[in-house]
Amino acid sequence: MIRSTFDEALPHFSDGTVDLLHIDGRHRYEDVAHDFESWLPKLSDRAVVLLHDIDVRERGFGVWQFWADLQTRYRCFEFAHGYGLGVVQVGRLVAAPLRPLFDSTAPDKAAIAQSYAQLGLLSTASHEMAEARTALREREARIAVLERDGAAERDALAKAESWARDREATIEFLRADIGRLQEVAAAASLREEELQRIRKQLAGLHEAVTQFEREAEERSAGEAAMRREIVAAFEAARRSSETAAQDAAALVLAQRRATEAEQAAERGAREAEQSAAALESVERRASDAEVKVVALSGEIAGLKTELADSRQVGRAALHALAVSNGGYAYREPRLGWRHTIQRLFGAIRRQ
Repeated sequence: MIRSTFDEALPHFSDGTVDLLHIDGRHRYEDVAHDFESWLPKLSDRAVVLLHDIDVRERGFGVWQFWADLQTRYRCFEFAHGYGLGVVQVGRLVAAPLRPLFDSTAPDKAAIAQSYAQLGLLSTASHEMAEARTALREREARIAVLERDGAAERDALAKAESWARDREATIEFLRADIGRLQEVAAAASLREEELQRIRKQLAGLHEAVTQFEREAEERSAGEAAMRREIVAAFEAARRSSETAAQDAAALVLAQRRATEAEQAAERGAREAEQSAAALESVERRASDAEVKVVALSGEIAGLKTELADSRQVGRAALHALAVSNGGYAYREPRLGWRHTIQRLFGAIRRQ
């Protein structure tokens, strides 16, 4: 057995040594004619050539045309069934079993061809029946496999549908969670904005508290100064009272001296007049001291009232600050007011 093309196989055979040549290569006219002519020297005196596909007239086949050419040159016999098979007696010696193919009349040749066609049908029918049975068994096996695969696929499909339903439920649940998370995020954003606003308010309140504490310290310092001024005023009033008392004592002394002056009238009216003038001066100074003490008492009462009002205002401000600052506790400072101190200083200066 030589596996090669027709041309490559030529060197393996000597001329005149081939008794039977079957040509079934490429089917164009030129290809079939080339194969026949190139192998013709290799054929023996009793050689027979078989040509397949002599009855195919489509797809560019040209064997039927070359078969017509051979019929004009050699003794030929044609089998029409199975795409057609041409038998060509190329050698000059004809084997006895082949003579009926070439020497019979046309009706006998047709009968021979028909008989071989029937035999071929019977042979191919049994073969085709076996192939059909094999194909049927293969198909039944394939159907069984497909049925098993179909059952498995149905099970898989059922599982997939169940999984899809579960996945859809999970997706819906996740969508609901996403919606809730989005709402929470929106609420968190609003809370963050509110927190920023509160932080700004707290910063402002801290600044206000710091400013208020500075002012409270200044007021405390002013209140201490005011207390000192009040003490100084009381001391001045005490001194004025002492002066008044001294003036009263002086008045008594003057009265006594007046009495003595009356008793000693002989010492002259001038001394008496001097004593009277001194008495009037002392009385005037006592009266002025009493007026000053009354005015100073009124001023002190007014200062106490304003101080109480100022403390009430400060407590209300601290209470509002503590409410707006979320529970922040403040120590109540001791307050004083510059205006009150100024008024007190003005009253003291007027004295």
